Amino acid sequence: MKILVVEDEKGMAQVLRRGLEEDNHAVSLAHDGPSALSLAQDTQFDLVLLDVMLPGINGIQVARRFRERQQDTPF
Repeated sequence: MKILVVEDEKGMAQVLRRGLEEDNHAVSLAHDGPSALSLAQDTQFDLVLLDVMLPGINGIQVARRFRERQQDTPF
């Protein structure tokens, strides 16, 4: 499963990444809203773990933009 973790606290993002990779998931990290949207243009993810309080564009706006692009990836 391809998972995008969007978390601005880098330590927490790494903890999530390690745990998910131990379960054999492919994990990409983004630390802000614009980076998450950029990654999602290039890759179709099966799941997005999305923090709400993000720099640049908050998590709610990121989710809305995913939906505007007709991306129905679960959050």
